Amino acid sequence: MKLQQLRYIWEVAHHDLNVSATAQVLYTSQPGISKQIRLLEDELGVDRSLLGSWGEWHFEDSLERFFG
Repeated sequence: MKLQQLRYIWEVAHHDLNVSATAQVLYTSQPGISKQIRLLEDELGVDRSLLGSWGEWHFEDSLERFFG
């Protein structure tokens, strides 16, 4: 887990889950942010079945399943 990955998640959450807007604010690319978030999800064992039809992440459900 890298601090950069956590910052990306934090910023995406503060931009209403809009990765493109987050990328603009952070002066980076949208694919780069998405990749880092996917890597963090893989490391934490996030169940991708919790992603909604538009790719939104059901954060509360993920935390509940992760921490039991």
